[in-house]
Amino acid sequence: MFLKRLERSIRRLSVRLTLWHSLLFMGSALVLLALNYLLLKNRVKATEHYVVESRFHQYLSEYRRSGLDGVRHLATLRRGRAQQAFFVRVGDSKNRTVFLRHAEDWAEFRPEGLDEEPLPFPGERKWRTRPSEDGTVLIYASELLPDGSVLQVGKANEESIDLLSAYRRASFIVLLIVIPASFAGGAFLASRALRPVQHLTEVAQEIVETNRLDARVPSPGTSDELGALVSVFNKMLSRIDALMRGMRESLDNVAHDLRTPLTRLRHKAQGVIQADEDSVTRSYDPKHRQAIDALADCVEEADRVSTMLNTLMDIAEADAGLVKLQRETLRVARLLDQAVESYLELAQERGVQVACDAPEELMVSADPTSLFRVFANIIDNGIKYTQVGGKLEISARPEGVHVVITFTDDGVGIASDDLPRVWDRLYRASRSRTERGLGLGLSFVRAITEAHGGTAVLESQPGAGTTVKISFLRAVA
Repeated sequence: MFLKRLERSIRRLSVRLTLWHSLLFMGSALVLLALNYLLLKNRVKATEHYVVESRFHQYLSEYRRSGLDGVRHLATLRRGRAQQAFFVRVGDSKNRTVFLRHAEDWAEFRPEGLDEEPLPFPGERKWRTRPSEDGTVLIYASELLPDGSVLQVGKANEESIDLLSAYRRASFIVLLIVIPASFAGGAFLASRALRPVQHLTEVAQEIVETNRLDARVPSPGTSDELGALVSVFNKMLSRIDALMRGMRESLDNVAHDLRTPLTRLRHKAQGVIQADEDSVTRSYDPKHRQAIDALADCVEEADRVSTMLNTLMDIAEADAGLVKLQRETLRVARLLDQAVESYLELAQERGVQVACDAPEELMVSADPTSLFRVFANIIDNGIKYTQVGGKLEISARPEGVHVVITFTDDGVGIASDDLPRVWDRLYRASRSRTERGLGLGLSFVRAITEAHGGTAVLESQPGAGTTVKISFLRAVA
């Protein structure tokens, strides 16, 4: 579980930017500290050679001036390595030790082994090192003197080791400070850099949830790529908003223009039919009867087209987020019983059994008229496409903070090719064309359900029936 959460977090752009910034910052710090360490180490080594070289010249001059006694006298001016005394040794022509300054101070370097070292060439100054068991190294220079003696002057690198150790400790402390600072800086920079993108995402999410196209992304006030993206996105929203408003106005005008002649046509046809029914001397001419029947068909088709227009307008308003919902706290069981009762006669005519199971305590906040129409559309489809002797089962159950209402029939089902389009307006599957309908029922169900903040899901298999699940947020009485 932890690894999955970590993987999901790493997929986020802000987290990736923070990690890249931190890795780059820490890598740069490591390279800088390492380079400084190498430069310091080389500088320390060069300084050690320079100091030993200077002291070697001092002892060499004293030897040339006063011989071995001068070297002894000069060596007594400082006592022990604690007073930064140098290693001084003089060997005879066979490199046997004739003078060793404070031998007890250099015991860990085994100076007795110097007798076995080969003599340097005349005029050559040979640099050598002798390590000890504790890691300290003696750095010394050797030179063959004109009288055949060997002069060796050196110094232990204890101070260098302490200096480099202190630098390593300081570098470790710096890294302990740099690592959290790099993460904090990376998170701050990623947050600042991605703030316009976050605002854009929030506005897009708001548009998806509320269908409000008048929302805009706050301008970052910069002329960089993100500022240009925000500007283009806001312009795109403005154009889409203007286009949608124009389409809604055109749809309203078309619907209004169609409603008026349809209403007039229906009233005139209905008036003629009513006058014929009220006439005392009713004509029994077959042609007259055919005309009256044709007018009755006109009234029926006008009602059908008017219903289609009204439903299309309701769906369009719901999709655009303009539907006005008069929300009330409703008992799901009571509203389902009312919807089932209104379709009992149709169910009996078709030989379909309808069963409803919903707990009384389940409540939702919804518009009662709209929700009733949603239930009615699903029940109507379930009855129409269920064969004689079939069954439509309705149940309502709580699932967390939601109420899930399930409608399951054992009817003809829906082909897999038709499933992706059953929610489309005016779309009717091949098996449903034998039944009278508008092809708007499921479109209305999804539009109104989503307008309430719910979801609608349909599952079906040919010959095995269909299941429709709608869910709403649970309300408390």
